[in-house]
Amino acid sequence: MSLLGQAQTELDQNRRQIEELKSKIAHFEEAATTDLLTGLKNRRGFEQAFEGELDRVQRGKSVGGVLLMIDMDNFKAINDTYGHQAGDTCLKLVGQVIKHEVRAMDAAARMGGDEFVILMTDTTAEALLARIQGLIWKLNNLSLIWEGTELQISASIGMKPYDRNHSAAEIFSCADKDMYNNKRKSKEASRTAAQN
Repeated sequence: MSLLGQAQTELDQNRRQIEELKSKIAHFEEAATTDLLTGLKNRRGFEQAFEGELDRVQRGKSVGGVLLMIDMDNFKAINDTYGHQAGDTCLKLVGQVIKHEVRAMDAAARMGGDEFVILMTDTTAEALLARIQGLIWKLNNLSLIWEGTELQISASIGMKPYDRNHSAAEIFSCADKDMYNNKRKSKEASRTAAQN
């Protein structure tokens, strides 16, 4: 084999190795930003997506959107009563519903425990109203049969529309407050219904 032929062979081998390494790096980057239980983004992955979206908003490439914060109701009771496998199954079910509701351009994540977020990008709250209402209905009408018992799953949701005039901290804080206000109202309504 000529010197040129050997060099070409080595070059081809090096290119294959580089492609294999790129593939492995992409796999590790995906793993580092994905929640293993639900397949949604994890906190790190979401923060990267959120920073990118806020940058697009500042550059005028996106009109803004809506941040939804979701906290499962009575999740601790499911874990305590039926075990962590039942809790994990509930989390997976909620993750599936969320995955089905987000567009490719949106970002959804499990932030930890029983808290989820959805970033609906390049749109307005008014344009999303029907989708948000549908998501709320679906999340509050979920159930799971676990060892012969039907477990009712529900969630409290808060939202904050955002545009170029909002910081990440402000958006998160407002959505979080809205979610906890809705959770409190739901508990009060449940107590009132139980008393009647």
